[in-house]
Amino acid sequence: MTVRTPSGKAAEIRLDRHGTDVHARALSIHQAGHVLLCVYYGIRILEISPPGSVTPDMEVAECSVSTPGEVEKYVRMLLAGGVAEGRYRKAGYAFTDEDLARIRAILSRQPDDFESWVTAHARRVAFHMADPRMWRTLNALANYLAALTAPVRDSDLRPVVELVRNHLRTPLK
Repeated sequence: MTVRTPSGKAAEIRLDRHGTDVHARALSIHQAGHVLLCVYYGIRILEISPPGSVTPDMEVAECSVSTPGEVEKYVRMLLAGGVAEGRYRKAGYAFTDEDLARIRAILSRQPDDFESWVTAHARRVAFHMADPRMWRTLNALANYLAALTAPVRDSDLRPVVELVRNHLRTPLK
C-alpha cells in the first residue's frame, strides 16, 4: 500500500508474500481491512493492485491529516488491516512494520507509550469490526480483492465502493 502524506511524500507499505492459501487469504483480509475503512471514512482510493503483484497493494489519495479527527480516521484505516488479519488468524493483531511507521509519520508527536496507544486504537477498530455486518462486508471485499488479476483504478473502483456500501446497508438475517 502506498500512502501519500500531506507533504506529498509517498511511502510504500508492502506485505511479505508466502504462497500458502491461508497466507494468501490473510493478505486479502489485511488489504480488505484497509480498503473497508477507506470507503467507510471517505478516504479516496486511487488504485488497488492484485495480491502478490510487484506494485503496492493500494494507493490512497493524499490525505489532509490536519485535525485530530482526520488523524484518528487515518490511523484507524492503517490499523484496520492488522486488526482484520489478526481476527482472521485468531492471533491478536497483525500489524506490519510499515503500517506502524506510517502511523508514527502522521502523528504530530509520538505518544509516550506508543504500543499502548496503538493497542487502544486497535481495540476501537476491533470493536467496530466485530459487528457482523462489518465482518461480512470485509469477507466479501477480501473475496473481490483476491480475485483481482490487474490493478483497479479510477472509475473501475466504483464496484469496490458499491460492494462496501451495499453490504453495510443490507440488514442481517
